[in-house]
Amino acid sequence: MAPYSSLVGKQLELSVPVIAYGISESLNPEGPVDYIELRPEIIAGPEIVSSESLSIGTLIRIDRVLAAEYFFRTLLRYEVSVLDGSFDSDRVVIPASENYESGTLGLDSAVYGEVKANL
Repeated sequence: MAPYSSLVGKQLELSVPVIAYGISESLNPEGPVDYIELRPEIIAGPEIVSSESLSIGTLIRIDRVLAAEYFFRTLLRYEVSVLDGSFDSDRVVIPASENYESGTLGLDSAVYGEVKANL
């Protein structure tokens, strides 16, 4: 669905360090990693099993855009591949910011810079 379909396959480059958090859906700090969540800010909670820093210049590709209508707003989440890294989980996500109406569709351009094709 437009405008999200134009983002699938797009490559992004980290402009700032980002933390890859291993998340356990069982809220068990000893549990398995169910998915990796990329965030530029520090977060804490019982669902966080691990964390790893991704450096500036790390390349990411958007594989899927998940959108859900929730009351009077749309919640977005991007499933991505980290092109120069591997994790305990195949599922890596970027939660979109609530301010996705700005044209960035929830991807902070100060964090995720678009990689231009080499012509």
